[in-house]
Amino acid sequence: MRVRVFILCSKLKPLRKLSSETMLEPNSLEDLDHLRAWSEELGNALPFLRELTELLPLLRKGMKKLPDEILVNIFTHAYYSFANRYINIPSPRSNVLIKTVSQVCRRFRFLAFSCHELWSVIHSSQPKKEVAAFVEHSDSVGLTILIYGKDHMRFGSDMSEKDLRDFMEVLAPCQDRWKEIRISSTPSRTISQLMREVQVHVVSLPRLERLHVHRYKWDSDFDDHCDVDAWRAPNMRLFQGSGVVPTNFQSCALSHISLTCQVNTIPEIFAGRPPPHLEYISIKILNVADRAVIALGASDEPICLPALETLEVSSTSPGTYTTFWVLILPKLAFPRLANLHVRVAGDKVIDLFARLGTHQFARLTSLRFACEDLAIVLGMLRALAKFPSLRHLAVDDCCYSSYKEGRDATGAEFTLAALPPLQTLTFSRCRFNNMHGVEALVERLSMVLDLAVFECLRFSCYDLDELRWERADVLCRLLGGKVAFVDCVD
Repeated sequence: MRVRVFILCSKLKPLRKLSSETMLEPNSLEDLDHLRAWSEELGNALPFLRELTELLPLLRKGMKKLPDEILVNIFTHAYYSFANRYINIPSPRSNVLIKTVSQVCRRFRFLAFSCHELWSVIHSSQPKKEVAAFVEHSDSVGLTILIYGKDHMRFGSDMSEKDLRDFMEVLAPCQDRWKEIRISSTPSRTISQLMREVQVHVVSLPRLERLHVHRYKWDSDFDDHCDVDAWRAPNMRLFQGSGVVPTNFQSCALSHISLTCQVNTIPEIFAGRPPPHLEYISIKILNVADRAVIALGASDEPICLPALETLEVSSTSPGTYTTFWVLILPKLAFPRLANLHVRVAGDKVIDLFARLGTHQFARLTSLRFACEDLAIVLGMLRALAKFPSLRHLAVDDCCYSSYKEGRDATGAEFTLAALPPLQTLTFSRCRFNNMHGVEALVERLSMVLDLAVFECLRFSCYDLDELRWERADVLCRLLGGKVAFVDCVD
């Protein structure tokens, strides 16, 4: 019966156009043709409408037999299906869905109100009364507050100061439940202005864990600043900024920072007393700055990040390589760093790993970097011997090879004298058939690696369906079967 209902509904799709069209007076032959076509579509749809009407009582009866637990799962799945896939946050359409579900019948209303989590995401574009209703139905669940400089419910116009003030006044009494805040600006409503307007209403945010602030665009040489201490959130764990960098955050429990910023503002993050709790830093660097601007000070003493365990840096734009890796990184010390994820221009990979010092990366256990050319990967492998604790190596986006027989990308003879005791080597999002020279790589690995410790050489491929398995079999024989191929699309 479900298949039959689906077929009937698909045959009724032309009626959606009929319902959305305005009344048309036939002033021309073309208008008469449109009316005649619509009349034929309606006539063709009437039998299917009649049959669907006969099936509705059966559907209603089947719905009544569904257990409450299954209905709740259906509501939840539908609610999160509208989530923004980039930030995994329910959209305004999710809120419209759960509000509509609660208006279907008494049972649906009861079940919808019992799912407090589905009422906990509140958008600044919602009407004042609706915000109050969502706060009430979310019970004691932590709230996620999304504030846009643009009012998406009013033809894309910018949100006025009064609308934002009314929105904040409704939420002010439940500040002890705010768990996450996201603020996005527009060209006419700057991120600094929006943050000030929100902070006016902030008394204390004891449960706030995540703060996301995103500037609309970069129209100056410097990023905006966010005074983290001004949010009065002692338990904040994550700060994510796009065009905004955090300052004055030493007094809170901030442990994760994720930034898309200009390189000349990076030193400002570490100005003053070093942040004691930082465990994770991710930085996407956008531009090149004057070397004098990014100086970290006259002192030769490095800035120590004692708790830092993961560092992710993307510096693919021209010039940012020298600015960050040559001028800034030597001024930092991280004795507990275990995970390093790097994305630089392909021709800088060998130079980068030759520069990295053992004293900074003595405890490095996991290394991930992006490189399209397998020959460059072969050249940088020689630098891995300086990381004695390295166990896991991953290479992203390897899709071709300039490898010449016995030579790496620099033209030097490809040899491997020693490697740290690797457990896994992964090529993710690669094209195996284009990786000329991978047999030479695996042959050298089989000579220098301890196969009793080594667990797997893994290829996550785009071309798994067209894989040249005769080459794959060679690799398996060299490494004793410790080779795996998976489809990266899955």
